[in-house]
Amino acid sequence: MSRFTFLLTLLFITALILPASAQQYYAGPIVGLNIADGDVTDAEGCNRVTSSRTLLGAGGLFGYILNETFSLELEPKYLQKGATTMAHDEQPNMDWTFAYIEVPVLARVSFGQKVRPYLKAGPTFGFLISAEAEAEGGGAVQGSPLTTYTADIKDAVKSFETGAVIAAGFGIPLKSMTLFVDGRYAMGFGDILDSGDIEWKGGGETIEGSIHDDAELKTKGFQIMAGILFPL
Repeated sequence: MSRFTFLLTLLFITALILPASAQQYYAGPIVGLNIADGDVTDAEGCNRVTSSRTLLGAGGLFGYILNETFSLELEPKYLQKGATTMAHDEQPNMDWTFAYIEVPVLARVSFGQKVRPYLKAGPTFGFLISAEAEAEGGGAVQGSPLTTYTADIKDAVKSFETGAVIAAGFGIPLKSMTLFVDGRYAMGFGDILDSGDIEWKGGGETIEGSIHDDAELKTKGFQIMAGILFPL
């Protein structure tokens, strides 16, 4: 995968330095939803049951056309990832939310003349902005009020993530611009958790906790993205 990433990135850089007459550039905003989930393993090595979360993504798309069929694209955007781990033993449901500046480098293949279906795929590079966890504690069973606790876990999450995305969609030309929408599946290549101490805060109290080095979380998600492209 590292060789594929290197070759695709090299192709993108090479095209950027070609004379402007050799290609057509385009750009535009992109926005959508990430139906995010994850593969979670706890410190004891047990696979945890998870539920997806609907989160947000927004940014820009920059591309250039190599010919009528092929183009290359950069999609730098703000993207939320995460999952909900379901209650297990004495642990309650826990919501994980990670915010990234993510930069996919995508090769795109387009078909047709008017409404143009397309496929695209490539590696993604994510730079962590924030990471939070939220859980509820207490309640009638534990003899105390139900309280929502939150924790800033950024120091226990790796700052960089690599992954891949594959997408299928279509573009609709409208005069000088093109509307597009696509569905895509994205996955991270490795565990994003790191060991570290965290503080749960809620109900006026602070509870010390930690993320164990043996715990793992790998991100994945189905995304729906739409936007408008303009020639440059």
